[in-house]
Amino acid sequence: MNILILTGRFGMGHYSVASSLKEEIQKQVKDANIETVDIIDYMAPKLKSIIYSGFDILVKKANKVYNFVYKSTMDLDFHVSIPFGSLFVLKIEELMYDNKPDIIISTLPLCSRIISEYKRKTGSSIPLVTCITDISMHNEWISPETNLYIVATETVKANLMRNGIKPENIIVSGIPVKNQFKNTSITKTRCNKDKKTLLIMGGGLGLIPLEDDFYSRLSQVHDLNVIVIMGKNQRGYYNLLNKYDNIEVIGYTNKVHEYMAKSDLIISKAGGITVFESIYSRLPLVVLTPFLEQERNNAHFIEQKNIGEIIWNTSDDIIDKALDLIYDGYRLSIMQENMEKIISHINNNTILDILEKVYEVA
Repeated sequence: MNILILTGRFGMGHYSVASSLKEEIQKQVKDANIETVDIIDYMAPKLKSIIYSGFDILVKKANKVYNFVYKSTMDLDFHVSIPFGSLFVLKIEELMYDNKPDIIISTLPLCSRIISEYKRKTGSSIPLVTCITDISMHNEWISPETNLYIVATETVKANLMRNGIKPENIIVSGIPVKNQFKNTSITKTRCNKDKKTLLIMGGGLGLIPLEDDFYSRLSQVHDLNVIVIMGKNQRGYYNLLNKYDNIEVIGYTNKVHEYMAKSDLIISKAGGITVFESIYSRLPLVVLTPFLEQERNNAHFIEQKNIGEIIWNTSDDIIDKALDLIYDGYRLSIMQENMEKIISHINNNTILDILEKVYEVA
């Protein structure tokens, strides 16, 4: 079986989900040949750096513009015509010829719409699976030739159904995370520690908007260990490295699951991947003030499910919120139980079930 996973690096979430899906397929489908393709790199390699850096600037420096566009297009019907006509079709034809996929899985709205339009123009019947990487849903994810949607929650499923998607074409299975996070025994190891451990993480780019005095205050809490994952933020990494005895600073790492497993609480942004990694790790969250619309929706989900605290107001004291929660064993246990409930309510569909399902509905 040849499986083509299409994605993009608009943030690291889409690519992370693509990697998790590939890992799961390789584990369960022994004869699978899987290729992951960055659609921007494939279609416009010379423009890739400009497109991605432009997006990063938009998100970091002009998030109000981003949110305006996001909200104003929420209810639009996204029908995309293939740009550059036959040239575009030939490029996708080349992709199909090189990979000869039996199934295409998309983790990016743009990829779903491109393949959907390609199928419409060429009459191709290749099954298309769209994996929605957000806890909430924007209509950009809907493409008329998608055969099966993988979604994070029942709420996303209900939104798709309100937009005319049949329930049999939707599978609720959470946001895919790597198997390392799915460790059911981790909460037992936390109970035997003398000190609490606070994990601070800002995503792959290490976007942690916290000042030096924040860490200085944490260094004075004697029965607390602090782990800060800076990601690719080298300036922040070297600024904090070896500065305080109880604060361990980590750069970019592929061992986030290990740090989550030994922590009692995480301070982070409300990215969908981080939220589900924390859920599988049974690690309650304190979420920094969300600025992007998707992250606000994710934060509402965290509140509704009672699996963490949200810093809605930038003037709120993050340390007070975090310390109040990390030393409240009862509240932490309730949040961990709520995370267990979320996991138990996610359909126990293996990737093999999903691949079989797409052929039923294609």
